[in-house]
Amino acid sequence: MAAARTPAKLEIASDEDRAPGEDSPVYPQSGMDLTEDRQPERPKLSHLLVMLRTARVEERMEALDDLAELVNSVYGEDGRELGRAVRLGGGITTLAVMLADRDPDIQQQALLILGNLCSDSVDPGSAATKRALLEGGGSRALLACVYSDDDYTLLLACGALQNLCVDQQWAQQVVHNGIQARLEELLSHGDEMVVRYASGALTNLAAQMESDNLSDGARAAVRQRMTQAEAERDVVRRAVGRIEAAVR
Repeated sequence: MAAARTPAKLEIASDEDRAPGEDSPVYPQSGMDLTEDRQPERPKLSHLLVMLRTARVEERMEALDDLAELVNSVYGEDGRELGRAVRLGGGITTLAVMLADRDPDIQQQALLILGNLCSDSVDPGSAATKRALLEGGGSRALLACVYSDDDYTLLLACGALQNLCVDQQWAQQVVHNGIQARLEELLSHGDEMVVRYASGALTNLAAQMESDNLSDGARAAVRQRMTQAEAERDVVRRAVGRIEAAVR
């Protein structure tokens, strides 16, 4: 049996200058040209989308790695072109199914790719990808990932939700399924990047509360939970302050 392949754990990009309510790229970007003659070493997207559906795990994993690298390399109009091509090729639905895959490597790469494709900084037309992911039944499996006991899966899930929560329908899904409570729990997680993305998701979720398309009950639920989370953080900060004062 072939050894399990571990997906590359890409470094997380910082985007501190964005205003609350905006999404951000979950992963670093660098420009590239998608034209075949300038990138002959890259497999065609159509081939990658076909390979994602193969029964052979090794081939699916290789296609995921290549697609993750491709998505990680585009932004602007190249990103818009890539996002549209993935949607038209049925790639979003295929990736949504992989979110529930038993192989953690496949699940993580699917999360990574979708997290980037759902960022306007990668694809200015990512609203269509957010909609396709929701309509393709991806919400249940994606939301379940925030309960993973794997730190990297948590990081990817929170990063994806940070981008998705700028969308009203996704915000409704998060509230309806009570996921904001889990995001609040993750604010005390030991991994600072998990905390950062969980906080970003809550910030974007709070911004959506001002929309008339969210019910009064949903807005009140999120506001109450976020107020509770802030109170809990204040308690922790005061406790840390007392400890630091005691050891001086």
